[in-house]
Amino acid sequence: MKNGFRITSVKSTVIFITFLIAFEVAAASMITTYIEFGGNLNKTLENYMNDVASSGGEIVEILFDEYKDDIPVEEWARYFEDIHIANLPSSYAYVVDLNTTTMLYHPTPEKIGEPVSNEVILGLCDDVSKGKKFDKQAYVEYEFKGETKMAAYSVVAEDNYVLVISADKKDISSCVNSIMLKTFLITLVCLVVALVLIILIIRKVMNALKDVTGMVQKLANFELVDNPVQTNRLCGKQSEIGDIARAVRDLRETLRATMVNLKNNSEKLADYSSDLANHSINVSDSMNSIDGACNEIA
Repeated sequence: MKNGFRITSVKSTVIFITFLIAFEVAAASMITTYIEFGGNLNKTLENYMNDVASSGGEIVEILFDEYKDDIPVEEWARYFEDIHIANLPSSYAYVVDLNTTTMLYHPTPEKIGEPVSNEVILGLCDDVSKGKKFDKQAYVEYEFKGETKMAAYSVVAEDNYVLVISADKKDISSCVNSIMLKTFLITLVCLVVALVLIILIIRKVMNALKDVTGMVQKLANFELVDNPVQTNRLCGKQSEIGDIARAVRDLRETLRATMVNLKNNSEKLADYSSDLANHSINVSDSMNSIDGACNEIA
């Protein structure tokens, strides 16, 4: 097959190798991203939740200083109903009275005034009531109704209140999957664009190589007629193809000069042969004349 896609052609080989290398690089990049991102996400999220809990605790301090123990629900909602952890849809904030274990604020209105059911916070309330030593700010994970929960809390307002930021841990997997999907799509787009560019470049190179091959083929058939436009275009390339084209051009010129010399020498040889034949005829005539004279003398 002279045209079309061949498994052993230079074009198909280069495309295959390029695609293989690009695929390996993309796979390695995604694996590295998953390992690095997945390994560091928990720690990053822990620090982020602690920062959000600390900022929320400062707001609770301000409300406590202003209202003491009679903070309106509307004020709680005003500041905390929109607190969320980015990309974690299950996240929310709630406030618990450490002395009574009741919910002072929760995004679900029915839970306000009800006892907290979080074992970690209940343990914290018990430590406060018994005067035990406890962490005023911490990140914890616990099981609740079959789900693994993440929470960061901040004890404020003279150890009377605790602000809790809570979220489902399964959201991390969704977040990672979303990021990996975006990474995959971006990688796929880059891979397709790279392959298109490579194919265009290879096609351009192969077209030039085909033209050079045509020059060599004509030379093999002793077709020494030049195509000035094509020759100038190919010889003007500053690449290996240009080197080959210039070598073929020089070889063609050498062969053309050699053929011209051979033609000229052949013409001279023909002239010499004609002269020699004429001389031979003259000698033959002379010999005949001498022979006739000899006969007459005899």
